Amino acid sequence: MRLLPIRQCVPGMKLGKAVYSPEGNTLLRADAELTQSLIKRLERFGFDFLYIIDAQTEDIAILEPISEETRRTAYAAVYNAFRKFGEDFGQGSFSEYSAATRSVTKAMQLIHDELAANMPDMIVPMNINVMRPSEWESHYCSNAINTSVYATVIGSLQHYREDEKLAFGIAALLHDVGNSRISPSILRKTEPLTQHDIQEIRKHTELGFDLLKNDLFIPEHSLQCILQHHERIDGSGYPNRLVGDQILDDARWLGLVDSYDAMTNPRAYRPAMLPHQALEVLYTGAGTLYDKRKVELFRDHTAIYPTGINVTLSTGERGVVSRINPTIKQRPVIRILQNEAKETVKTPFEIDLSRHLSIMIDSIAGDSPKMTVS
Repeated sequence: MRLLPIRQCVPGMKLGKAVYSPEGNTLLRADAELTQSLIKRLERFGFDFLYIIDAQTEDIAILEPISEETRRTAYAAVYNAFRKFGEDFGQGSFSEYSAATRSVTKAMQLIHDELAANMPDMIVPMNINVMRPSEWESHYCSNAINTSVYATVIGSLQHYREDEKLAFGIAALLHDVGNSRISPSILRKTEPLTQHDIQEIRKHTELGFDLLKNDLFIPEHSLQCILQHHERIDGSGYPNRLVGDQILDDARWLGLVDSYDAMTNPRAYRPAMLPHQALEVLYTGAGTLYDKRKVELFRDHTAIYPTGINVTLSTGERGVVSRINPTIKQRPVIRILQNEAKETVKTPFEIDLSRHLSIMIDSIAGDSPKMTVS
């Protein structure tokens, strides 16, 4: 199975994973055979990528940090919270808003329990958004789930108690809820933001804190992380320009993983950055914006190129990430399906990037090898 740009999907291909709407409704089941009309319909819904069953990659296991059911539950909970605190804010009762955040905390418990059962020692990003970057609500929901998974695994690696991991995860799921009170016209902008736009967006940390501060289901620790997740250790962050240890340790972690997830996913106004390039940006900010130790721990435990993703190498060869190296997770094994002349190879072979340090990943997902329908 691999993740394929929808523009490369053709009738006769079969889905490797079910496709769901933002509300969690099943649009197509796994194993469904694509037709031209179905492909066009999914494009209209805003899907840019699909998991496709492929004979050349059928043995590649897609690493899933959480189950699809839990992901959909969390997505729906965060999506509902954004809507409740956004368009509907002030029109409902306190109990309605509390019910929305209660659903988020229950979803976080599901995420925690699944990750605890799997006893992870590796962070597996879900860093390919299948919805277009112009769908800002989809972006914030996906970012919330990604950062909650990062937070929970980081908490486990640092031997947090269960209540500490849950509070950290709740902060991750709700860290951007203040954006529900920012004008959608700003959040959807495709051109560079003005200084006024930037100042408006920077209000989201305090807005999020204010929206949730009276909610009994949200721990105080989570509230402070939501307020502080854009503070930076050199004092250049916001809203209060805190320095060093004035910033909660979990807020510093949240700022780091949120930045990484934001860089590796597209926006309406810019394309996604390659994961290893995003790591370089984090390292550039180590010691000024982020704690160096945190950047190193994140690097050492994160599979920045998950299995199943199509890649183009610096050699011009194209293929799919087939395995994660346990010791150098940012240098995976690539199954080559197409040579540098863009010709399909008769017999796929693998290149271990941990053994070929001069070879780099040049791009992901967008320009993958063509597939034939078996």
